[in-house]
Amino acid sequence: MISSVNVSQNGIDSLDKIFGANDNLLFATPIEFRRVDSIPEPSFTLGILALGVWSTSKTILRKHKQKSTVK
Repeated sequence: MISSVNVSQNGIDSLDKIFGANDNLLFATPIEFRRVDSIPEPSFTLGILALGVWSTSKTILRKHKQKSTVK
């Protein structure tokens, strides 16, 4: 088996070659590793969700107060 590896800034490429008894190539397996974009922090997502819940509850309370003052 012969492996060739190419390392770049964005990933790693590898090619594994397996040869038979007569030096003929039986098969080659390419393997690629790529950088993954970062995943947002859960605290940011929870903060946005909390802000949405807070603003929705404020809006509902304001509408409820307007209805009670109209009566």
